[in-house]
Amino acid sequence: MTNSTKPNKKTKFNKNLANLILLFSCFAFFIFACKQSNENNTLKSEPKPILVNFPELINKTPQEVEKLIGKPKLIYPIENYNSIKIGEGMRYDLPTPDGSISKAKKMGTSEVDDDYILSVDYYENKSVNLYAHFPEQQSKPEDFGRRCGFDLTGKSPSKTYPENIRWSGNINGVSFSEVLLWRSPNTEDKFYACVCETKEIPRYR
Repeated sequence: MTNSTKPNKKTKFNKNLANLILLFSCFAFFIFACKQSNENNTLKSEPKPILVNFPELINKTPQEVEKLIGKPKLIYPIENYNSIKIGEGMRYDLPTPDGSISKAKKMGTSEVDDDYILSVDYYENKSVNLYAHFPEQQSKPEDFGRRCGFDLTGKSPSKTYPENIRWSGNINGVSFSEVLLWRSPNTEDKFYACVCETKEIPRYR
């Protein structure tokens, strides 16, 4: 007759403890994986903040614009082709993503390439033309437009060129004659500047 060996209480306890530890480890790993996945999805889906809200700044007086983004750092006359002043241009400092302030500088210099600048043209005491240039670039026009305050989702461009893409019409509740997103001359697959206009300044008269 064969004697069967029965497991003692200590052996059963050790096996149960091992199973419990294994179960707890699997559960902890599952929770960790879910948390990492949620964090990654949040990072991917969270849109970058607006840098310059063009629709908010357009069709405003200089005083109204000043309340929104501060005093201009450079003021210059806008003249027609007969050298008669018909408006004013102003350039402003803009906050960069890290919270520092970049200085507005005259365009046409090499210093501009590394600065965040905003240029506003005023005609009949209203902001009718805005230009902003960012060193930080975006590959998708919709993403870059969003950083300028434009919701271009589902809107077809009116014109597409190698150097820029253009929209017109009602965008964000404002009627624009033109909104241009410029591709970088150094990396043509990315966008670096935005121009918008609600009214053309009559330089010929």
